[in-house]
Amino acid sequence: LKQAADLHTGSLSQHVVHRLVTRPDGWFDGHLGEVRDRYRAQADVLVAELRAQLDGRLAFRAPDGGMFLWATVDGLDVDTSALLVRALDHGVAFVPGAAFGVETHHPDALRLSFATAGPAELAEAVRRLAAALDAT
Repeated sequence: LKQAADLHTGSLSQHVVHRLVTRPDGWFDGHLGEVRDRYRAQADVLVAELRAQLDGRLAFRAPDGGMFLWATVDGLDVDTSALLVRALDHGVAFVPGAAFGVETHHPDALRLSFATAGPAELAEAVRRLAAALDAT
């Protein structure tokens, strides 16, 4: 698939990445640890804010890793593709669940990212998402 997409990654780029991830000083492992710690803290903030501001309105599990949280709108007949339009009007975005389904369309689901936002931004994003839900 990679070759079909761009024919080949440049040899220099491959060499640089190889040198970086195989450094004998363990830099890459240390970097991964830092990223995991930061993402875990950001996920914890998002989970806490969702529970505080949207308790009973979104169903979700705290993520075990990664950069995203998968949730479903609970107790409302909401299509998250339509909700996205209102959310954008409130200054917040997410990926509707329909983007992740082939046989099942997940119209009531949404994927939230916590990777690039700090604690205050995550709290504000949840506040804006709650306002968008209130406008349904």
